Amino acid sequence: MKKISILSMLAVLAVSTAASAHVEDPLYAPAKGHLYSKSSLSKADTTYVLQQKFGYGFTNKFVMDGYVNYVDQDKDDGKDGFGALNIGGAYRLSAGYLITDVYAHYEKSIDEDVWGDYTAWDAGLKTGRRTQKYTIAAQAGVEHLSIKDGNDTNNIVLGLEGAHSFDDRVSGSLGLKYTIVDDFNRENGTDEDTMALTAQINYLKGGLWSLAYTHELKAEDVDNVITLKYGLQF
Repeated sequence: MKKISILSMLAVLAVSTAASAHVEDPLYAPAKGHLYSKSSLSKADTTYVLQQKFGYGFTNKFVMDGYVNYVDQDKDDGKDGFGALNIGGAYRLSAGYLITDVYAHYEKSIDEDVWGDYTAWDAGLKTGRRTQKYTIAAQAGVEHLSIKDGNDTNNIVLGLEGAHSFDDRVSGSLGLKYTIVDDFNRENGTDEDTMALTAQINYLKGGLWSLAYTHELKAEDVDNVITLKYGLQF
């Protein structure tokens, strides 16, 4: 795990102008001229994924974001290396009683020996309401995956997330994501829809520290995921 340790240390470095922000709020978006960073380390079975995400508010309505991830697979036939590069953005359609965003992203594999040679895109709509104590948001979108020398697949994604602030520093959230699968997992013998529940706790001090646990409720042979995150706004 030496590579993961080194990359994790580099990923959470921040300049002195960084400020705390609830970057894990499901309706969060940086204001015009602000940049945010989200570093995460996830573990599923014997696979570790380090992800670094950035987002920038070009205006108070338009945000551009993206991420790159590094994969370390602790098994004999597993390949280590950079997994994928993702870039996209969101546009805030409304910011009144209901907050509504439309989003789109494009993703490309970097090292085909890690997760294969593929391209993907997703697009959808997220809407919800935020108060001082809670946030609730619903999502509906589509995903397209194109694998080299394989079949193109399309999924429909439906999500619901609720978050609650217990005090100025501690908040928690529950999220449910249902994916209507075309044949995304057919190679692994799990050709069925998936439904994942994520529970997360956040602690705001010098940045937003988050610990999340994702459990697959429907499909078989899908590993549960533990994720540690660290977020900052600049």
